[in-house]
Amino acid sequence: AAVRATLKNNFDVQLSASTVEERDAAYTKALGAYDVTLSINGSRDRSETPSASSLDGVTTAVVTDNWSLKPTLSTKTKVGTELSMPYTYTITETNSSYATIPESHNNSWGLKATQPLLRVFTGGYFTKDLARSELDLQSARAKYGHQLITSCEKTAELFLDAVRDQSSLDVKIKSVTMLRQTLEAAEAKQRMGKA
Repeated sequence: AAVRATLKNNFDVQLSASTVEERDAAYTKALGAYDVTLSINGSRDRSETPSASSLDGVTTAVVTDNWSLKPTLSTKTKVGTELSMPYTYTITETNSSYATIPESHNNSWGLKATQPLLRVFTGGYFTKDLARSELDLQSARAKYGHQLITSCEKTAELFLDAVRDQSSLDVKIKSVTMLRQTLEAAEAKQRMGKA
């Protein structure tokens, strides 16, 4: 209980623990650069074109609606290559009688890779932040562990000093008690001898 209380109230230990948490967050953030991300874009376009001919099959305007959904998966590799895979789905509707199909569905896939050519030769250029964050985290954990051990050693030393001082005090109290008893016995003998 004393060790727990000491560690809980030790500012150096608390500071080391918060440094570990900070470095852990920085490392997680550095790893986040390599996470797969999903982005989604949607759109709707509507156009109305005045009817130029009775063959359009409408009396006022030709209306065309386009609906699009574009999700994209992306990631970055540790050599700096950025990969993305877009997908597009489009629905087109029209009220024109010229259109042979009044509603059409189109979809398309793609793959895009972007590689910075000059930086790939700099050896670990893209992973430097990640490696630095990992080393900072390991260093903070080692310092925190050292701080815990040092604090525990100081606490144990103080506890043992207190036990030693208590034992020494107990011995002194017993010695004083024995001396008092011896003095009382000697005084009692003296009174008997005088009486």
